[in-house]
Amino acid sequence: NSVTGRQVLVNLFSNGTTGTYSDRQWSKGWDTVEPIQLDSDRLSELMVYNSVTGRQVLVNLFANGATGTFSDRLWSKGWDVVLALESDRTPLSELAIYNSSTGRHVLIDLKAGGGTGTYLDTFWGRYWNDAVRVNVEGD
Repeated sequence: NSVTGRQVLVNLFSNGTTGTYSDRQWSKGWDTVEPIQLDSDRLSELMVYNSVTGRQVLVNLFANGATGTFSDRLWSKGWDVVLALESDRTPLSELAIYNSSTGRHVLIDLKAGGGTGTYLDTFWGRYWNDAVRVNVEGD
């Protein structure tokens, strides 16, 4: 919850039921939360971003419900579409980020250890307000 800072992890079970895994207080203002893959353990991590301050944090999730900071850095402000995806057949995620007021689109390669590299930095048309992951080639 970006207003209150409440962060809840929920278990989703194969029979359709849910259960609270952890419920804790984070700082306020995180308006983007994306599950990502930063290592080859096949367990999710989280990328959280505050578009007002530009703060971006990669968070480890542990089996006991605890969290830990993988990296904490300052990005530019104003990214309003942030989407984790798998574009290069590695076990690590990439991020597509987009600023709808400027039209700038960047594809970022997340590296083990929290580093990043840029695949693509270009301009699309302005005012797109959402993006979704799709797999159209079955790969």
